[in-house]
Amino acid sequence: MWGHVRRSTIRGALRLGIVTTAVVTALAAGLGTLLIFRSVAIHQTETFLGHEATVASAIATRAGRFFFGPHGAHTFGPRRLVALTPTGGLAGDVPQALSHLTLSLRALTPGHISYIVRGDDVWALDPVLLSNHDAVGTYAVLVHRSLPSALDPALYVVAFTLLAALVAVLVADAYTRRVAASVERFASLAKRVSEGELTVTVPERPLPHAELDDLRRALSEMVASLRDARERQRSFLFAISHDLRTPLTSIRGFAEAIEDGAVDDPRRAGAVIQREAQRIERLLADLMDLSRLEADGFDVHLGAVALAPLLEHLAETVRIRGRARGLTCTVRVGEDASEVVGDPQRLAQALLNLVDNAIKFARHRVELDAHRADGVVVLEVRDDGPGVAPELLEDLGRRQVTPRPGLDEAIGSGLGLLIVSRLIESMGGRLRVRSPIGTGGGTAVVLELTASARRLASRPGSTLPTST
Repeated sequence: MWGHVRRSTIRGALRLGIVTTAVVTALAAGLGTLLIFRSVAIHQTETFLGHEATVASAIATRAGRFFFGPHGAHTFGPRRLVALTPTGGLAGDVPQALSHLTLSLRALTPGHISYIVRGDDVWALDPVLLSNHDAVGTYAVLVHRSLPSALDPALYVVAFTLLAALVAVLVADAYTRRVAASVERFASLAKRVSEGELTVTVPERPLPHAELDDLRRALSEMVASLRDARERQRSFLFAISHDLRTPLTSIRGFAEAIEDGAVDDPRRAGAVIQREAQRIERLLADLMDLSRLEADGFDVHLGAVALAPLLEHLAETVRIRGRARGLTCTVRVGEDASEVVGDPQRLAQALLNLVDNAIKFARHRVELDAHRADGVVVLEVRDDGPGVAPELLEDLGRRQVTPRPGLDEAIGSGLGLLIVSRLIESMGGRLRVRSPIGTGGGTAVVLELTASARRLASRPGSTLPTST
């Protein structure tokens, strides 16, 4: 699907961006150079013409009659001395560009130099008083100079800017080629992973750029996580198929024996079939619960849950179900741990699952204990059974484990602690398992729950009465 649509690339976008920036920069630099050069040229020209006009005015003032003689025009120039009209206009042989010029009254004052810029031409005009045949008139010394061309410097600046931009484009292109190659390599690996190929090898060598190295590490962690998930899925399916096959084999064997008339005690065979059917039913129920939990299909309504009555009810369940084996159950609830934040039904479901496990493996007693520690309520379900093998502790609550028959010969699905862990996490808590807890073994399943803001005020360490 990726190869059918032509899309812009990072490398192409960077190229376009750099070239566009270079062209705009070159044009802006050229225009700026043109304006600056013209401004400087006008200033320098005005300074030069002002000096020339001052000198010419001084000469004209001292030798005014000379300029009206036959040699004046040749010596001073035909357009260097013009008459000023009372209204501020210019009379006589006036340049075409200044024919419609009108000076202000201030500009008619001798010694006040006016500058006129028309395109690339600059004039300086300095009024003087001259007498001609005993008549005094106001004239103006007019000097002119053309501005030098500002185009050449601007073109040089544009050319050098574009050359520098070309070098920048080549350097950036080489750099982006390396970056794009890394991104394309990771994209190819991600595409193969999305197609189910989890045997891909992500480079382990760190990359020099932090962003690309973060991408490499994220891809590596994703592949490792998917591999682990696939392995857990395979193990889970294998375990489920084994757990289903065992009771089905037993049911099928007794059913065939009954059909062949080879069963001496039909009541016993029926009891075995019923027990194995219940085992399958429990397994399917656990699978449904786990499926809903994994799909966030459980509704959790958080509120304050009182622990004392809940634990007393569970303790009574232990005593009734464990009466034949002589099991006892004790309950301890600290007054500062009397209420937790949770869903009453889900918390009861999780604790009942833990109590079921404790009943299966306990030799003599089950203990339910709730107390405050490190700002949370710690709820422990302990039994004095054989304990859990060290190599299984890490998997408890994280994945399905191979079910073991309890002391009451009951066999679960191996999903109980996984379901409890998901339920507790949905209520903002955490589950962990300790084993052994004594010299003879024993297991403690520890739940860390958020204390309710409505908990009873009490002295630290005080407890409710112990029941047995």
